[in-house]
Amino acid sequence: MPIMLTRKDGPPTPFRNAEYIPFYYFIPKSILSRCGAELNAIPRNPQVLFRNRAACEFVESDLFRLLIIDATAFMVWPYMGFGEYMEIYSGYDPAWRFAHCPDYWIQELTDEGILASAGELFKGCHSELGYVPEWQIDIYLRYIVPNVMKKHQMDEIIQVAREYPCFEDLDFRKSNQKTDVIRKWYHTRTKHPMISLEEFQEAYADAHGGQEYNEEDAEMKTIHNTKIIGIDHGYGNMKTANCCFPTGITAYDHEQLFTADMLVYGGRYYLIGEGHKEFAPDKINDEDYYVLILAAIAKELKAENLTEAHIVIAAGLPLTWTSGQKADFRAYLMKNAEVRLKYAAMNLKKIAIWKWNASIFAFYIMIFAPFNDKTPVLMF
Repeated sequence: MPIMLTRKDGPPTPFRNAEYIPFYYFIPKSILSRCGAELNAIPRNPQVLFRNRAACEFVESDLFRLLIIDATAFMVWPYMGFGEYMEIYSGYDPAWRFAHCPDYWIQELTDEGILASAGELFKGCHSELGYVPEWQIDIYLRYIVPNVMKKHQMDEIIQVAREYPCFEDLDFRKSNQKTDVIRKWYHTRTKHPMISLEEFQEAYADAHGGQEYNEEDAEMKTIHNTKIIGIDHGYGNMKTANCCFPTGITAYDHEQLFTADMLVYGGRYYLIGEGHKEFAPDKINDEDYYVLILAAIAKELKAENLTEAHIVIAAGLPLTWTSGQKADFRAYLMKNAEVRLKYAAMNLKKIAIWKWNASIFAFYIMIFAPFNDKTPVLMF
């Protein structure tokens, strides 16, 4: 049964946040001493607290609940098995989110008999409560935290998150872990020695009894005379089936001397792969990414010796961005009725893109809905 509070202007209602009061008395003094005068003004005698209207109103506040959330995370994080500081991660990281879910930890402490319930405090505690010694808290949490993580299978989830880290899992501040993720994305470091294609072919022949290595052509998929082009809009590189080029672009008002990787579009001249793009969390507000998409399409069509085509773009977003950016990103890709451009001395007369529907299930994974000859055509 919830604890009921008599209100000034109405009938009794449940005491909001009362379930967190026992854990408040479990927080060590070293943490509470840094939490401000209001939080430390909560009476240490539960009976005095329940009879003090100002204290009860503060317990019902969002500030009190935020203290419980932050204190819980700060206390359990060292026992979750990480060597890193919690502050390097953002609210998207599964370990960070789990640490900031106080109900899991408080429930386990209550089930193990370490914490009393709010009702038990209200009925049976009439004395001043001191601070729990930190050595005693250490003993409890060494036992409780691994049990909670095992019960909710968080070890497996966190292991996957650490094996496949995402940029948005990390806080905006600089850290060694964030640098490692960026380097991995930008392919600036590798655990394996880099060799040329010729060296690889020689090593392949030696390992396969003289058999030559023949790379299979990445043939463009075609359905109903419509070309399907997959594009990975990376922050370090743009990737398609046949090419990978740096996510760099420089715009000019006049044609340049070197035109090998020059794209002409909208009356401007773009050198593709030149320079380096800074991180942009919302690509739809950056026109350069649209031009890089056109360059990726042009490279794929050039590989097929095509100057005109109906195409479907297979693109995706990180899982955590899909709900907020999927519709806008789709509109961004299809914002023009028709595209005509020139790339590497090759005139692309017209590129039309079929209207497409996509469902994103994970990082850069999507499934297209079936389409037929009656599917409407949108000019790109």
